[in-house]
Amino acid sequence: MLVLRNCRVLDSEKWELTEPINLVIEGDEIKEITHSVPENCESINLDGKVVLPGLIDAHVHTTFTGDPTMYDFDEVGVVIKTAKRLKDYLKDGITTIRDVGSLKQIMTRIRKAVNEGIFIGPNIICCGEFITTTGGHGYEGGRQAEGELELRKAVREQIAHNVDFIKIIGTVGCMEDGIETGTPQYTEEEFRVVVEEAAKFGRKVAVHIGGTKAAIDAINAGAHSIEHGILFEEEAIDLMVEKGVWYVPTLTPPYRMYYDVMEGFPQWMIDKMEKLVKAHFNAFRIAVEKGAKIAAGTDAGTPFNPHGDLRFELKLMVQEGLTPLQAIQAATINGAECLGISDNYGTITPGKKADLIVLEDNPLEDINNLDGLLYVIKHGKIVVDNTR
Repeated sequence: MLVLRNCRVLDSEKWELTEPINLVIEGDEIKEITHSVPENCESINLDGKVVLPGLIDAHVHTTFTGDPTMYDFDEVGVVIKTAKRLKDYLKDGITTIRDVGSLKQIMTRIRKAVNEGIFIGPNIICCGEFITTTGGHGYEGGRQAEGELELRKAVREQIAHNVDFIKIIGTVGCMEDGIETGTPQYTEEEFRVVVEEAAKFGRKVAVHIGGTKAAIDAINAGAHSIEHGILFEEEAIDLMVEKGVWYVPTLTPPYRMYYDVMEGFPQWMIDKMEKLVKAHFNAFRIAVEKGAKIAAGTDAGTPFNPHGDLRFELKLMVQEGLTPLQAIQAATINGAECLGISDNYGTITPGKKADLIVLEDNPLEDINNLDGLLYVIKHGKIVVDNTR
């Protein structure tokens, strides 16, 4: 048993910090939040420090490199590097990740290794390979398929590896020369085939979207979440809100590419990224104003986008319209609900898993206080200790 004494806990009913209190952990679960302290147990006096639920990054590519090449096809090397990246996530306070497409089925195997205690890392929710069109966005690292029969087969291939959900690439990406970002890759009928086939096996579908037409088609077909939503106009946002579809905006990658690394790139790429960043942030602001269900994700592993930096994404969300509390909710309870794991994760509630982070100061007052990370606890065990 472990007791975190004299800590201020984020109350998931009032959504404010408690007065100093004691949080009791037994095994891998939160046992109680109390003013008493059990006898004969390990305890840490936090002296008024802040305890939040462990953070959830709802959009990562764990086997992708984060550099301009993005793909690494040396499978043994990928496994070794991925083991290190898992620790990077924990060091950032991320105790759960949703991997939305990685090389072959490496992440389904790594998920098993983490669950069995062979690897140290966050909880992993994964889709195996994402599905894209022949020669489409991300074809180098995905399962290429189109048309009813081939799409059903592609879904079933992922299900055979016991994936947690299905991911499909609905539009072309940001960096293709001569092709407009947001160009649809699939029809509404094809999206519907994927959703129906996934639903047979109790799985939901996340859709990479960069344009309004494909967004509307995917939402009408039954998509569970829209990823990115870069060129995302009000009509699609209204439908997303109406249908209760999750939005994972991933503000970080286009921002970093445009503001941090564009020097020396071809002018067409600079012009394109400027347009995309402005459109993306505008879509996010509209989604916030209209009350969209937002979960936080970084798109980690894509070019110039390192693993384990969810705090940067949350700061961008606050910059563009969320309150610090709303940003934290996007990375905790909202992430858990989007991933379908809120029975065990996302709030500090007795009976839920003890995935927690301890901070020096209050991030509800200043989101930058997320940088003052003292401890990370996963399943009741301290996995990161920055106090030593």
